[in-house]
Amino acid sequence: MRPSPTPLFLLLILTFGSMGCESSEDSESLPSEEAVQGLDSSVEGSEATVDGVDELEELVQDIVEDTEALPCIPDCEGKLCGDDGCGVLCGVCDEGYSCTEDGQCDLYCEPQVSTTCVGNATYWVNGCGDANELKEECSTGTQCEEGICMPCTPQSAMTCDGNARMWMDSCENPGETVEECGEDSLCVDGECVQAENPLSGQFEITVTPNDLDFAGLGLVTSFPDGTVSLLIDGADNVTISLGTGMESIGEQIPQLLGTLVADQFSAGGTLTTSLEGGDSLERSFMIQGLFVNSDQFQGTLKEWLIVNNEGPPTEGIRDITASRIIP
Repeated sequence: MRPSPTPLFLLLILTFGSMGCESSEDSESLPSEEAVQGLDSSVEGSEATVDGVDELEELVQDIVEDTEALPCIPDCEGKLCGDDGCGVLCGVCDEGYSCTEDGQCDLYCEPQVSTTCVGNATYWVNGCGDANELKEECSTGTQCEEGICMPCTPQSAMTCDGNARMWMDSCENPGETVEECGEDSLCVDGECVQAENPLSGQFEITVTPNDLDFAGLGLVTSFPDGTVSLLIDGADNVTISLGTGMESIGEQIPQLLGTLVADQFSAGGTLTTSLEGGDSLERSFMIQGLFVNSDQFQGTLKEWLIVNNEGPPTEGIRDITASRIIP
């Protein structure tokens, strides 16, 4: 774009325009020859400036054209994917991965695929199975079930309030009392049961043999006399204490839990301990007994051993007898 005419050039136009409108009688007011020459010089200088601007514009255009003609240098250093800066991809991520802003392939986890329960709140689960986005805190009177806040179901189960049976809703909130268990009954797990079972009490168990060799493992387990006892409470719950003195168990006193049904019971459990040398030993037990009278029972003790979680379990069986020690 050319610059606007200079003030001197406009002055020249105005001056000669005025001269064309005046009569010869006013010739004395015309500008002098020296003034006209000065105006000519100013006009020539303005034209030179216009030419210089044109040359500058042409120079800038040449630089732009030269820059656009330079070859593009791709940059994929440290990138596995994404644009190389020249419109070409540095690489493509495998299926299931997405390209990050810095050109790395990260596992793509589709967001909000499903919901799950965490405590009493619902959380979004992404396509990778991560539940790390809170969806909703379940309000009072509702409970999270299968990823949805659901109203608590009234009278869902029975529970005990002291020695009384009472309804409980699905959110484990107590409800209406159903009945008071009598003097000869005891509320256990929401039911009134006989307070005294003729078979309840504490028994001492004798294990035969005390020592059992698991030849395939090179191990011997031991149940010395007086180390195993059984307790049956008024609710027919069976608790067997294996006691102390067993080297492979050390200071632990594991308990096997079960239930008395009529005149027989079964109880089992598993514990893991360490052997000398750092090996792990998993011991699983199952004790079954049958009362021959209210003071004695007999049965079997089965034991399974697994060392370092390798191979099938090795089984051993013992006989047991028991006598009441506490009525």
